[in-house]
This record gives sequence, C-alpha cells and structure tokens, in this order.
Amino acid sequence: MLTHIVAAHTPSLESEVRLENGRCVCDRNLGYYGNDVNNCMLAEMMCSSPGFELKDNGKCQACADDFYKPEASAGHICRRKSSCHESQDIANNGSTTTDRSCKAKITKNLLAIKYTTEDNNENNDDNDMSSGNLLSIIKRLENLEKEVKRLTKSNRRINRKLKTKTRLSDKKRKVGKRKRKSTKRQKKNTKTVTINDNTELQKSRIYRNQ
Repeated sequence: MLTHIVAAHTPSLESEVRLENGRCVCDRNLGYYGNDVNNCMLAEMMCSSPGFELKDNGKCQACADDFYKPEASAGHICRRKSSCHESQDIANNGSTTTDRSCKAKITKNLLAIKYTTEDNNENNDDNDMSSGNLLSIIKRLENLEKEVKRLTKSNRRINRKLKTKTRLSDKKRKVGKRKRKSTKRQKKNTKTVTINDNTELQKSRIYRNQ
C-alpha cells in the first residue's frame, strides 16, 4: 500500500543525518529525507507497509532491485538481499518482501560411457557394454552422490552464517536508533533547563532593581 508523504522543512540536526556507504545522508529510518544533508525534511507520515520505504524524494515507494523489507514497520527501510556464496546457486531471488535463498551448486560431470564392439559370429551384436565399464560408472555415480551431500552440508553452514550476520546487523541498527532518540531527548531537556534558568535569572535582576 502506498502512503502519500507530506513534508515540512526542519533545521538540520546531527541526529537527522547518518553515514551510508561512506557519505552523509538524511536518515530515512527516522523519517528524514532529501538530497541536501543541511536541509533534511521530516515526513509527517512514514511508510509502514512491507516492501515499501521512504525515498529521498519524500514519497513512499517499493524497494529497489536487490532490496527487500519483510516487516510492517515505519521505522525500517529496505535492506539488501543476501548474496549467495560462489559455491552456491540462487534457489529463489526473493521479492520486495522476501530475501534471496541459495542452494548448493551441483557439478554436472558427463560420464563417458564406452561401448565395445565385438564381433559375434552367432548374433553379431554391436555396442555391448563391458562389465568393467559398468563398474566404473557405478563408482563414479557413488562419488558424485558423496559430493552432492558434502555441498549440501556446506550450503547449510553458509546459510546459518548469513542469517546470523543479518540478525546482528538488524540488532546494531535498532541499538543505533535507540541511541539517537535518547540523544534527542537529552538535547531537548537541556534546552528546557537553560530556558528556565534564564527566566529565574531575569526575575532575580528585576527584584534587585526594585
């Protein structure tokens, strides 16, 4: 579901900006957007539908290619899909709401089957497979089955590592968001205390003058 975004200009604060790919950008996780980090704008409504995020143009749009957002949350933007290991193939490329899944890469070895041609005075049968070649083929098939099992086991380990990295990344993002909110509250409280102190000082000066 697309949600229209109504924006208002706000003074640029350090909490409105975050570092992304080595450069400062407006923090869309907090609802700020824009191409100028000195003039980030705050959206009055945020994109909460799965598969959609707040873009730099202030609109709620679908995740870009190779990105997805599975949860219904206004505090998250689309994340990059998992990358398959070089020993894996893509099982499912996912969508704007689901991650990419991988599978073990199966090496296809074409088995050379040799046929022997033997002259037989009785029936003159050609292309008769010798028993030695048959045993060789069976052995190769057994080795291929072992290799498939090994790759499948390796694929499971890699998938577990990728999922663990994704969870840690999400956890760090949430911790950073809580810290930014805490910093904003502290700044607001400090400003309120300063105003109250100035008011009391002015009252004290007026009283002394009287």
